[in-house]
Amino acid sequence: MSGDPQGDHAEDRAAGGRLERLRGFRVRGERDQTVAAEVERLRRGVRKRTRAEEAVGEAWAAVVPDEFAGACMFVELKGKTAIVRARDAGVRYRIERWLSAGGLATLAGVARAPVGRVKVVV
Repeated sequence: MSGDPQGDHAEDRAAGGRLERLRGFRVRGERDQTVAAEVERLRRGVRKRTRAEEAVGEAWAAVVPDEFAGACMFVELKGKTAIVRARDAGVRYRIERWLSAGGLATLAGVARAPVGRVKVVV
């Protein structure tokens, strides 16, 4: 130190400023403790799933043959699997035959969401 009280004080302030600057690098900022980000993420996920289900439901209604239209209905989309409810086992069998004969490819081509499989339930 220089022995000058004014000089010592200025050096202390400069050192204190550098110390505060260093502390600023080490101290983490305040964490967001609200659930807003999580709620927004969930909202986007639900909206995306809803849009996909609507797209597959519309595609199903557009491509299903008229003979099945009144006997089955699209229920939901689980991943890439469309769930369709049939009125009875006979209708289920005929829908599965139609799907394996190219109906699944037609549905997948028309739907604006990925459909890899159709599960027909009674």
